[in-house]
Amino acid sequence: MIDNTVHPAFIGKNTIMNLKKLGLSIILLITCSFESIAAKNPVNYYPANVFFEKLIRVPQKISVYQYSSHNKKGFNSDENWPLYVDENGDEVIFDAAGPGCIKSMWATYLDSSATIKFYFDGEKKPSYSMNYVDFYSGSHKKFPAPLCTFERRGTCCIAEPNAGNNFVPIPYEKSLKIAVQGLSRFFHIIYERYPYNTPVKSFTGREDLSVLKDCFQRTGEPPMDLNGL
Repeated sequence: MIDNTVHPAFIGKNTIMNLKKLGLSIILLITCSFESIAAKNPVNYYPANVFFEKLIRVPQKISVYQYSSHNKKGFNSDENWPLYVDENGDEVIFDAAGPGCIKSMWATYLDSSATIKFYFDGEKKPSYSMNYVDFYSGSHKKFPAPLCTFERRGTCCIAEPNAGNNFVPIPYEKSLKIAVQGLSRFFHIIYERYPYNTPVKSFTGREDLSVLKDCFQRTGEPPMDLNGL
């Protein structure tokens, strides 16, 4: 029996380059098709369409990191493992130098009496201080639903297995510290770090969230009118 499969070692460099160019051409064609449809149907041009243009771009010099309540001893119990306790006796769950931006925050088994505090650029007093559950529930105008949610997730271990998610980007120029007055319990934060001197304006709550809101409000729907594609 003859095996007609071509081993990768026998594929020439020119062939690989041609395949890469073909793939890029397909992506460009799809992106241009979407943009063409959007131009013909401006009424159906949704804010989320800007993500199509980003599909063909590789972010430059951006590093992605995370902080979480993982057990520092390597065991399974991840509850109440903050980064450290600050001078106020609060549990610090995030502390990073800028420029950077938090992209998502998650927490579960929240202490309903706890307060979350945001310190930007070396502040001694927090710019924002609010109830921990309120932050995730979308009741704060600068952290609105549907980008913030507090919902029941699962049935395990605790009486009210609710989890909070925040997808409001939180940029910071020089630094950002987030502390919890109370029990931090379980948390997970993903953030980006940018090269030194990258121009970033620290979070004001007045940032344009229309693109993200459009994505979340139309989950499962086509991002635009596909007629003619």
